[in-house]
Amino acid sequence: MNSMTNIVIIGAGEIGIALGRVLKTGDRSVKLWDKDPGVVAALGGESLGLPGIVPTADFVFICVPSWALREALFFISPYLGKKAVVVSVTKGIEAGSLKLPDEMLASLLPKRQSFALMSGPMIAEELRDEKGGGAVVVSSQEKIVSLVSKLFDGSQIQVVPGTDVHGTALCGVIKNVYALALGISFGLGLGENARGNLLVQMLGEMKKILATLGGKQETALGLAGLGDLIATGFSSNSKNHEAGVLLAKGAADMQSEGLASVNSLWTLLGAKSKKFPLLQIIHSIVSGDKEAGVEFEKLLT
Repeated sequence: MNSMTNIVIIGAGEIGIALGRVLKTGDRSVKLWDKDPGVVAALGGESLGLPGIVPTADFVFICVPSWALREALFFISPYLGKKAVVVSVTKGIEAGSLKLPDEMLASLLPKRQSFALMSGPMIAEELRDEKGGGAVVVSSQEKIVSLVSKLFDGSQIQVVPGTDVHGTALCGVIKNVYALALGISFGLGLGENARGNLLVQMLGEMKKILATLGGKQETALGLAGLGDLIATGFSSNSKNHEAGVLLAKGAADMQSEGLASVNSLWTLLGAKSKKFPLLQIIHSIVSGDKEAGVEFEKLLT
């Protein structure tokens, strides 16, 4: 008889809850943990402490915003078993350090701790409604990619293996930023022709940014790039889409990974940021220096 696979999900937000439902089968134990115990209790779960659940975990999924990733890794690191695999679905860049999730996991987890990134079109509300999703799983270790991928065999999330770890992390940042522009296009009442135009420009810039910052250009064409960009940029359930709609109306008084990442991506690119016209426009709109309607009219004519 196969032994029970123990899975711990850090972060009881929408994506954490959705992944928990996807991963829970008869031969698995799936436990949710959140910084706020009341969140887990409200879901009908038992609010367990990290010392009680992490040491026996075979897989630990990190499902927190980028601004909470460092704290989450700090919390779990003392309790991780040597053979545990940490899987991050966080997509963003840490302000200040300008580190991406792959860099943070490599530097903050215990030495020789195995980890992977999982990234792609996985809108939580659609997973909840069993509409399916897709993701690429990447790691520096082929064995780890295989282990994580097998967790989703027969599930509603179609998983493909990948090798471009840093490029996948970069796509998570870039697609969130460009998803703002798609949201802006909805807020301005632009049509599908305009969005088709925008998508081509975005994809071209994504590929060049990946090459500039150490990723592989072809990663932009996969699930972590174009696939996730379309889902995030077009879905009314996406905070980045919503933030873009609000930007078109003059303000975006909310938190989203795209809004949080614009300035950091701009800083990370340095002087090379000026090579990307659409990114320049997004940055200027988010900064409040330019008006969305005026800038998009110039861009599309």
